[in-house]
Amino acid sequence: MPFLYDLWVNRGKLKVTEDGVGYFTKEDCDPVVWTAFGGAIYPLVTINRVEMFEEYVTSGCAEILKLVRFCYAGKHNFRCGCCIPCQMRYNDGVYALFSENEIKQVLAYRKLKESKETYKGKPLCEIFNQYCNYDTKLRSDISNDRVPVSCKKYFEKILKNTRIPASVLKERKRQLAILAKGEDCK
Repeated sequence: MPFLYDLWVNRGKLKVTEDGVGYFTKEDCDPVVWTAFGGAIYPLVTINRVEMFEEYVTSGCAEILKLVRFCYAGKHNFRCGCCIPCQMRYNDGVYALFSENEIKQVLAYRKLKESKETYKGKPLCEIFNQYCNYDTKLRSDISNDRVPVSCKKYFEKILKNTRIPASVLKERKRQLAILAKGEDCK
């Protein structure tokens, strides 16, 4: 995230210990950054999202992790697969937070974005984003005119034909097993 990078690294002069713990010093830090973040330590600076996921589960917070919401558009435990947070979680390999249908949405969105296909001058990836942001019940409601019927049918075909890589399914299965073994927070 460029904003956080600028704030923490450029203005805050974030330092990292040999153990990977981030911290700020008042002398080197922008006063605004020090006021907001100074005096604390940040143990997750050098850890990736999959390691964070596994650490969170092993520390006994599996039930909370199952409730994590990161999607800009998702609601009712639904993730769009098109927004930046959905794409980032997939890129980082945290597949357990997605259902198989949501992973297919991520992959279909990428395919449409790369293809640069349009419908009446509008990129199909943008229309697909609208399609994915609907609740499942609304998706089947043909009277909803935000997404043309021909596009809905095309998107349904793309989603049906989208194949999830075996490596992703294997890693997702491994992460779900870790999540299932996790304990509730005390």
